[in-house]
Amino acid sequence: MDWRNTYNNMYSYEDQDKEPIKKQYWYDKPQEYSILFETLYDQPSQRREFVESCIVDAKPSWGYIYLVNLLKKKNFNTIFTTNFDDLVNEACYTFSDSLRPIVCAHDSSINSVRLTSERPKIIKLHGDFLFDNIKNTVRELESLESNMREKFKQYATEFGMIVLGYAGNDRSVMDTLNTLLFTGEHFPHGVYWCVRKNTNFDSLSEQLKALTRFPNFHLVEIDGFDEFFAEVHEALECELQQEVADPYTALVKKLNHTFKKNEPTDDSDDSTPKKLNRGQEIIRHNYGELMSQIDDIGHATNIRKKLSDTITALDDSILGKLNEAFSQLEDDSLQDSMKEFVRLLKESNGRPLMPIPNLLLAQKKYDDEQYEDAISYSIEAIKENKSLVSVYIAVSAMTKSKNYESFPTLLSTANQCTCNPRDFSPVLSSVVDLITEEMYDEASSLLDMLQTIDGSDFKRYTILNRALIDILSKGDSEQFQAKQTYKDRLIFELQQAVEDGDDWATLGFAIICDHLNLVEDISYIVESCDKDTLVRFSKSNMPMKALLSDDLGAIIANIVSSVDNNEVEL
Repeated sequence: MDWRNTYNNMYSYEDQDKEPIKKQYWYDKPQEYSILFETLYDQPSQRREFVESCIVDAKPSWGYIYLVNLLKKKNFNTIFTTNFDDLVNEACYTFSDSLRPIVCAHDSSINSVRLTSERPKIIKLHGDFLFDNIKNTVRELESLESNMREKFKQYATEFGMIVLGYAGNDRSVMDTLNTLLFTGEHFPHGVYWCVRKNTNFDSLSEQLKALTRFPNFHLVEIDGFDEFFAEVHEALECELQQEVADPYTALVKKLNHTFKKNEPTDDSDDSTPKKLNRGQEIIRHNYGELMSQIDDIGHATNIRKKLSDTITALDDSILGKLNEAFSQLEDDSLQDSMKEFVRLLKESNGRPLMPIPNLLLAQKKYDDEQYEDAISYSIEAIKENKSLVSVYIAVSAMTKSKNYESFPTLLSTANQCTCNPRDFSPVLSSVVDLITEEMYDEASSLLDMLQTIDGSDFKRYTILNRALIDILSKGDSEQFQAKQTYKDRLIFELQQAVEDGDDWATLGFAIICDHLNLVEDISYIVESCDKDTLVRFSKSNMPMKALLSDDLGAIIANIVSSVDNNEVEL
């Protein structure tokens, strides 16, 4: 209507009809939109800017929430759209923690999209509002570009299609659909074209009415986009994603994932404190502000939980006395507030007001040298995330405080989780720390969890550290009596590490095999290791150093010395 009024104002004169648009052959016809758009905005950049201004405040509706969850659960994974907006992509990032769709808005890039890829695919048949090549005019809507058309045909060969919110007024898509349906070889699962309830068949576009003659084309009445996806979501018995059903917990997970560190900050081994550049100072300051606020929320939440636990344990007579005491307050509003507060605490059964990012708080408490709190938050993080990432923070806090009383609780909590490849590195680092502290039984118990992870690389480091524990726990190599099969396995793992170019494992197995006299001359293997690996090893306090012979130690020292002498300051 805005464009019609603009057109009339542009082409009407005092002595002529006030509404010249009604005399145009395209008036009130399907192509009117395209002709008016090109008439009023003759440059592609102008059309793009107009579209962008229209959708600047657009937000995904409930239909997009359900759509994202269906994508996440792999009910389907490809969306063809004639829309220019970015709502589907935005919804994937807003209402899911894992969907990272492939967005294709250019004909030249469509060939790289594979049918077999599990990642969701959003294919924009008419382009994207971010670019000037969006399709709006009659000429632009005459046909799909060749690569886009071929990919559309490729999908049509294997899949069916559901169409929503599309009037079917442009020839580019409709001619392609007509051709594909005419052959009878495409859309083996049918095309289901959704129209609003009580839509008059005669009001449909001519191209759309023409498609109804094909046997595998079906018109389906729906209440609307949002309602349709709500019904499909329910029919497939899908549970709402956490980002919608429990947004606070989802936010906590996002905070933990976004701001977590790979390991606790520990500069105690450095002879001089690290000098930060200006950018690092800004980052540290802003990170500190974030952590301070999270710490306050966590502290308040824990106080509330302790109060709730205490009040829940009180009997009614004591609670009555407590409320009677509140009645002595002069301020009636304060009286009511305190009584309501106690009631809420009792009825919540210890449930916190909202979840807190335990992983981040564990890291902060460790950095602040509040090791008991760091351990407590780490254990809660394991319960919360069903992940073992925070095991390393807990063990590091125990080794710093020399207090391992909480280790059984940590272990029992960790054993309730399924160990996965993401957990391997932090748990293995914890094992190394425990070996360094001569806590061999505790280190072995963590290694037991790692044995459930498949993969030769994971098995290799488990075997390496198991051997290290076996040797160190016996006191010396003479007391360590290993079966020949055990020794053969160590030699085999050494050979595999060398073949795979795994320098850390190569160095570790070489030191162990040398210590146990399993190989006559192993110096050439150590010399072949990456120099950077040897430098890092020499500067570390790894427990493997306890098995390092004088000969191998001298070889490593010479290599490290030559590296240090060749360093050039840029």
